[in-house]
Amino acid sequence: MNYIRALLLAAGLGAVNNCVVEAQSYSIYSFTTIAGGGNSHPGSADGTNTAALFNGPNGIAIDARGNLYIGDTNNNTIRMLTPVGTNWVSSTLAGLAGAPGSADGTNSAARFDLPCGVALDSSSNIYVADTAYATIRKVTPVETNWVVSTIAGTAAERGRADGTNDSTLFEFPVAITVDANTNVYIADMFGQAIRRIVPIGTNWVGRSPHYSIRNLDPEGVAVDGAGNVYWADFWRIFLMTPAGTNWPINALCGQEGNLGSTDGTNSDALFNQPHGIVVDGSGNLFIADTFNDTIRKVSRAGTNWVVTTIGGLPGKRGGADGINNAARFDHPYGLAMDSAGNLYVADSWNNTIRQGIPLAAASLLPVFQSVTQSNGLVTLIWSATPGLSYQVQYSTDLTQTNWSTLGVPMLATNSALTAIDGIGADPQRFYRVALLP
Repeated sequence: MNYIRALLLAAGLGAVNNCVVEAQSYSIYSFTTIAGGGNSHPGSADGTNTAALFNGPNGIAIDARGNLYIGDTNNNTIRMLTPVGTNWVSSTLAGLAGAPGSADGTNSAARFDLPCGVALDSSSNIYVADTAYATIRKVTPVETNWVVSTIAGTAAERGRADGTNDSTLFEFPVAITVDANTNVYIADMFGQAIRRIVPIGTNWVGRSPHYSIRNLDPEGVAVDGAGNVYWADFWRIFLMTPAGTNWPINALCGQEGNLGSTDGTNSDALFNQPHGIVVDGSGNLFIADTFNDTIRKVSRAGTNWVVTTIGGLPGKRGGADGINNAARFDHPYGLAMDSAGNLYVADSWNNTIRQGIPLAAASLLPVFQSVTQSNGLVTLIWSATPGLSYQVQYSTDLTQTNWSTLGVPMLATNSALTAIDGIGADPQRFYRVALLP
C-alpha cells in the first residue's frame, strides 16, 4: 500500500505532523474600492464611499491621521477623503470643478489646471504639481480653510531654469514628493528632469539635482527617509543617492526601449510607462505600472532588485475588487501608503480610489480537504482563495531537500482546487501545496 502524507507549505509555520514545513515570503494584497463611482460615472460630487465622484484622479498622498489627499485632475480640484468608521467621506478643499485657471486664493476661489501630483509635509501642507500651467502650488490649512499659493513657476510660461519663486520654470511637472526637510522634488516630464525646490526663509529656490536627463521622461518620483530619490520613466525605475553636491543615478530595474510586463530581477523585469512610486519603511518600492494596469513591488535582495506583480493582470483592464491578480485596474497613476502598510491607488481611468490591504499568509493558508487513492491515482483537494495561485509538490524522501512539482501552478477561481497524481510504482509519496507569491 502506498503511504501518503499531505503537508502544508506556508509562511511562519514550524512542523506539521512532525514534518518540517518551509517558509516563503508573500506579497498578498486585497484590493477594494473605497470611493468613486467607476469609469461610467465620472463627476465631481462629494459624498460617502461610491457616492463621491471623481474625474481622472491622479496624485494621492496620506497624512498621519489617515486622511487621503487627491489631485482630481480633470476636475481641476484638490479633494480629501476622511475615514469615518468603515466609511470614507469626500470633501473638496480647493479649486472649482469645470473652472480651470491659475488664480491663488482660498478654497473654491483658487484655480488649478490639470493638477496631477500631490504630496504632504509634516504640517499637512499640500504641494501640487499643477501640470497644465507648469507651476508648483502650496495648499495651506488655515483653521477650517485651505489657502492656495504659487511657490514656484510662472503660469503658462515654460522653461528649464532654476531660480527663486516664479523665476524657476518648468516644462510639464507631473509628480511631486517632499522629504523630511521640506525639500520638494518634482518629476518634470517634458523637461526631462528631476527638479528640486528648497525653502529658504519665505522663498523657494530651485536647486535641481538632475536636469536634462537624456532620453528620459520622468513620470513618478518618491523619496525615502534617508533622502534617496526614486523615480520612474517610460521603461525603468531609478535611484538617485545624494553624494555631497552630486546625485549619481543608478537604474534598478527595467530596460530602456523595451516595454513589457515581465516580473524578474533587475533588467529582466519589464514595465510599461509606470507613474506612481511609494517607498515603505523596509526600502521596498511599490509602483503603479500604469499602462500594464498593474501594481508592482520592487524588493531589494542584496545588490539586486526583484520585481513582482501584486495587483491586477497585464492587458486586462477593469474595476473588479479582489486579491492580487484577481483585482483589475484601469490606468492606475498615483500611490500612497499608510503606516500599517496599506496601499492607496488613484485608479485614474476608473475614476476611483482603491485600497490594498496586505494579508498575512497564515490567513490564506491552503487546508487539505481530502487526499484519496484509487486505482493508482491520488486525488488531492484543498481550500483555496480566489485570485491566488498554488503549486503542488511531492517528495519520496523527507530526508532530502529537493521537492518535485506536480503539474503547473494553478490559479484559484473558487474556494477549492483539485490535483490528481498518477503515483506509479513509488512505495510512498509526500505532498505539499505552495501558496505562490
